[in-house]
Amino acid sequence: MRRLFFILFIDIVSLPSTAAAQQQEQVAADTIAAINAWRIEQGTWPVKPNPTLEALALLQAEYLLTLDDIPSGNPIHEGRQGEGVRERALWSPYNWPTYGRVDRIAVVEIAYVGQKVDNALGFWQGSEVHRTAALNPAYREIGVAAVPHPYGYVFIVVLGSQPNVLPVLPDTNAGILYLSNEAFWGSQVNGWIRDATQVRLLNEDRQPLSDDWMAWQPTLPIPQGTGNKLYVEFSDGVTQVETEVNLETDRVLLPGNSLVVAVSTPTPVSSGTEPTQTNDTATPPAAALPSTPTVVPPNRADVTLIYDSRSLAILNTSGHVIDLTRLELVQGDNRLPLTAWQTIWLAAPLNTFPANDCLQVWAWTEASDPAQPGECRYQRGAINIAPEKRFWLTGSFEVQQEDLVLATCEATAGRCTISLPAG
Repeated sequence: MRRLFFILFIDIVSLPSTAAAQQQEQVAADTIAAINAWRIEQGTWPVKPNPTLEALALLQAEYLLTLDDIPSGNPIHEGRQGEGVRERALWSPYNWPTYGRVDRIAVVEIAYVGQKVDNALGFWQGSEVHRTAALNPAYREIGVAAVPHPYGYVFIVVLGSQPNVLPVLPDTNAGILYLSNEAFWGSQVNGWIRDATQVRLLNEDRQPLSDDWMAWQPTLPIPQGTGNKLYVEFSDGVTQVETEVNLETDRVLLPGNSLVVAVSTPTPVSSGTEPTQTNDTATPPAAALPSTPTVVPPNRADVTLIYDSRSLAILNTSGHVIDLTRLELVQGDNRLPLTAWQTIWLAAPLNTFPANDCLQVWAWTEASDPAQPGECRYQRGAINIAPEKRFWLTGSFEVQQEDLVLATCEATAGRCTISLPAG
């Protein structure tokens, strides 16, 4: 029997008074944006701000501010009673929901004390334990405390997940929805949705926007003409979960669009006559972000290739989403179709590839990953090829679409522009 759950938003937890008064909301939002960009780059879905997780982060930050010296290592995560974040999350008024037992609670905490968000991110990226926590797909929500300290800020980040809560975050600039999924080990019991394999989109009136279910994928294009609200329904074949998505207030926090703006509380999802899954915490939308239209210069190329001795990047310079699935890079018998990037690590659909983002390829012999071009907002996927297959190093190569030559690119140029046929 299939089970359908609706998510009901309820009371928001109050924040610790002292730390909340000092909370630097823009710095906290920038921290979430930086973590999201990192997760997307590494092939993991971005996380949604959650006020209960923020309250937990502020609780620990408030305690640390009372100490003469902030400890390093694991003691920075120990609270007033020597407890860790998993224990604090169970306390009232936080009451973070478990997956049936107190030892099955999906929360983790990372911390840093220093001047800037970039410094914090660099520290977490350079530490295996912090990297594992920040990039773990088991976590879908986040709360950040960023409170002033003589050394800069105390950064406390709490990531977590709730049973049957699968956030969907729109990027309206790129025209895509970031989907999440259940990856926490504790979901394997008690009838929670597990690994969703199918999704479908519904309009504001909960009418399906397509006849059939689609295979789950990390991103989907935002349907045209849906207004400001839609629903995404997830199914693992047994259990179904529905997520409400407001295209204005739920926008994913990313670098460049993490401006904090006050927003109203979302309208609760009506349960109708169906069973209702009530959570112990609220999941409010991310801060509303100003929409920045993309300015497209006259005669702008749709695709730009940027290449050097180490790598080749394929950049969408059209100013809008484009279909890359029919393109091939060809040099004699050496053919590289862009569908080669269609792997589980691809972070955006090739048929609606986001503006200003890129794909990248380099030889498997490279000792380290080459940097992405400065013009590329996010690298959405990277593949490796044999060193002798680097066609962009000598002579010339062609960009083809179904055997139609769109451009001939010279190896010595380092750059090649392509205009896609209409239709």
